[in-house]
Amino acid sequence: MADGPHHPKEVEADRAAGRYRDAELADVLIESVGNSLPAVAGRGILAHMFSVLPKVGMAETDLSPAGLDWLADECLAFDVALEVNERWACPSPSTLAHFMARGVRIVCATDSHRAETIASTRRSAASSTKPPSWPREQSARMSEPLKRQTVLVTGAGGPAGVSVIQALRALGHATVGADASADAVGIRLADAGGVLPRAEDADYASALCTLAAEHGVTSLIPTVAEELVALHDCSGVLSAAGIAYWLPSPRAVVSCTDKWLFHQAATAAGTAYPRRRSDDEGVTGPWVIKPRHGRGSRDIYFSMTRTRSPSWSRSSPTRWCSTGSRGASSPSTPW
Repeated sequence: MADGPHHPKEVEADRAAGRYRDAELADVLIESVGNSLPAVAGRGILAHMFSVLPKVGMAETDLSPAGLDWLADECLAFDVALEVNERWACPSPSTLAHFMARGVRIVCATDSHRAETIASTRRSAASSTKPPSWPREQSARMSEPLKRQTVLVTGAGGPAGVSVIQALRALGHATVGADASADAVGIRLADAGGVLPRAEDADYASALCTLAAEHGVTSLIPTVAEELVALHDCSGVLSAAGIAYWLPSPRAVVSCTDKWLFHQAATAAGTAYPRRRSDDEGVTGPWVIKPRHGRGSRDIYFSMTRTRSPSWSRSSPTRWCSTGSRGASSPSTPW
């Protein structure tokens, strides 16, 4: 949880009292597990994962498919194996399928305390949809050098997109640059390219998938933060087309691309950050005013007096402002 670990009984009581929604708890659990993987990269095993769910009155069916796909990608990225546990009967076959589809290493364990009870329930065998040799074959395949990929790189007009395209070409991979502007330099640097609608456009996902199909794309690397939530919505289409990708959770994307939500998350985590002021007078000056959603230091204003700040604030209900001296911050809408 945002304020640290909680005992399952405490979480169960809070859930029963309506303080937490099941979807919220499921996301927190998945993100917590995923965020721990870098510490055990190359040697970790997720043991009887999600066995805590029944202790708080939940089940694996409460976990979102997108969250499980994200966690599976994290396991693959950090070379962490997944344990199929006989005693705890987890993960379920449907959960396991997300990890097997991504090529995560699978190991079996019993957790039995007596030799005569090992494999008595046949749960491990019932959960598997692959022959026993599959994990070894998959591990051997993963250790082979990466074959030449055709990679679609979004944001080809920005520094990140250009750098990714140049790095991929240096490694011998084919690249397809995509951007909302036909003048994006990365489109000309890549082997092929195309123009896409902006991420908020209803046709963005279909246009991206069409461009990928035209050029036989095998992997996707997005470099524009605003695209990540839209890409989550079409992740099933990308997977069905055999296109490899890695996406952070939608919750993380929203928190990191909204300056006010990021401020709240940082404050809740105890991170040093401008403090919030919620009194009627707003925040004390001098003021820094910026869009809640934006990047590249665009549309940022600095004011030493209150007389100018309100007009800027009212011009956009999504502006966010912070003080330049006291460390306080607040959405500009109270003005």
